[in-house]
Amino acid sequence: MAGVSEILRKFAAIYPGSAQPRAWCAPGRVNLIGEHTDYNLGLVLPMAIQLNCTVASAPSRDGFLRVYSEQMNESAEWRVAEIANVHARGHWPDRIAGVAWVLARRGVVIEPQNVLITSTVPLG
Repeated sequence: MAGVSEILRKFAAIYPGSAQPRAWCAPGRVNLIGEHTDYNLGLVLPMAIQLNCTVASAPSRDGFLRVYSEQMNESAEWRVAEIANVHARGHWPDRIAGVAWVLARRGVVIEPQNVLITSTVPLG
């Protein structure tokens, strides 16, 4: 899978000196039928497409959760000790911070991480 090897190379360039990352790749999908019915217990026919989203992540040693979106060409960071108190900024990193926020408020320990996200799935 070319996407994973490429993201590992990019990760090393963005986070030099970081631990070796792990990477995950998920295909994009379209619903041939059943748009918005899957969460209402309706019938769906999803199909994977050649577009994908790939994420690489490795532990950070400095207490921060950092994320860089190649597609957005932007990064964001939060101190993990303060993640349960973050507030939405009205921008794409809110999605990452929001997941960490919910987990932290439920007692899950958020570990410091360096994260790289790259995607061929178009925005919107």
